[in-house]
Amino acid sequence: TNSLCLMQCTMKYTVQVPCEADSRCMWDITNAICRTACSFIIVDSTDPVSISSCTSEAMCEVSSNLCKERCDSRAFTSTSCAGYADCQWNPDTGKCASKCSTLDSNSCVGAVMCMMYGDSCINRCEYTSTNPNDCTGVCKWDTVLNQCRPTCDNLPQTTCKMAGMCLWNATQGVCTATCPVKHATMFTCDADKECIWDPTNNDCSKMCELVASQVECQSLRDTCEWSAQFTECVTRCDVKFYNRSSALCEADSRCHYNNILGTCVTSCPELPNQPVCMATSGCCLLYTSDAADEEDSVDLGGRRIIKKKKQKKKKEELEEESK
Repeated sequence: TNSLCLMQCTMKYTVQVPCEADSRCMWDITNAICRTACSFIIVDSTDPVSISSCTSEAMCEVSSNLCKERCDSRAFTSTSCAGYADCQWNPDTGKCASKCSTLDSNSCVGAVMCMMYGDSCINRCEYTSTNPNDCTGVCKWDTVLNQCRPTCDNLPQTTCKMAGMCLWNATQGVCTATCPVKHATMFTCDADKECIWDPTNNDCSKMCELVASQVECQSLRDTCEWSAQFTECVTRCDVKFYNRSSALCEADSRCHYNNILGTCVTSCPELPNQPVCMATSGCCLLYTSDAADEEDSVDLGGRRIIKKKKQKKKKEELEEESK
């Protein structure tokens, strides 16, 4: 195949009109520079380098195994956005965005307006409808929030498993919603014994104590942590006692209140290993000859703990020798 070495659009043009007149170039209004047209960047879904060559361009994105111009680079108003079949207007950000149906699973996860439903990328219920009558299918109108929300009610087993946001309850023979789907507020989430509020992501998450495997527990790292001592998944102290008093934190043997950070944290003896201990504010690990020989007789500060039982035995031996 013949190939030509051509000057880059950025170097060739410095003004908009000649840049746009060249079919292999496009003008970046935001940065006032000429860029390579996305359609001229060849993408191979099996080649990370070719994908990166597209996504590294500020105005481009990969869609359906093609490199195309981003919707927010093509249209800047809701009217102009509506003129593109593969774009939709995001009222929250005030920007033109890709239609969910055009995105692959990886792009879908990162798209604000989209969610995965089985193998398909669909619009999140909040963006599907603002009218209760149009909020149907996998969505249901929430009368409290006055918003269209995901639901798992009345879904058959096959669809329930595909949804990803739902779980099939074999005992009851019904499709049940996961915590993020069931609850949109901290109040209702914390009232559910199977859920706990995640203050970091402002979302409702599965109660850590109901998680059976270490792998799943570690995947929920924003709310859960694996206790090596008890070999079980437990709720992180800062999550469990979020917006609660330091006294409640201190009453839990697994936790202690860090006055410097002003939050409840995992107590030092509960930390899983030496690196974590050393990296944790308020905790220290000190090695001495005593600590090496008698780990249970030296606390974390390196102070020797004298056991009364040993003292008593020593006293008895001395008395026996003096007789």
